[in-house]
Amino acid sequence: MFVLKDYVEDKVGKSTLVDTREADMYYGIEQDPSSERAGHIPTAKNLPAPWFWEATVDEAGVTTCMTWKDTSAISEIALTVLGEDASEEIIVYCGVGGYASPVWYVLTQVVGYTNVKFYDGSMQEWTADPEAPVAKYKYE
Repeated sequence: MFVLKDYVEDKVGKSTLVDTREADMYYGIEQDPSSERAGHIPTAKNLPAPWFWEATVDEAGVTTCMTWKDTSAISEIALTVLGEDASEEIIVYCGVGGYASPVWYVLTQVVGYTNVKFYDGSMQEWTADPEAPVAKYKYE
């Protein structure tokens, strides 16, 4: 389930990499506070973890809690972005692992993908290597 940076480097352009951070961080418009550089791993698709959550807002407009969307909405989002091949290798990552872990869960336990890996080092580790490529302003 967990993979290391060397494994991810070998899979760029071969497997489906999924950046689970917000779009502004994926595109490199904002720099993730845990990363040395802005952007995403080349060829990665963007599937932000918050897309799977439903916010509960009180009368004052304050978000009081976040819950999962229903399973049909979760499946529709994932299948639209990633396709229907449940056996295709998918590698999820984020800034430090906090967004990638719930996305790993919904992809494997709710949607039914069977070959999902988790790059726990995420962009914190990736961007610490000045030789590791980073893409900006590009949807893959």
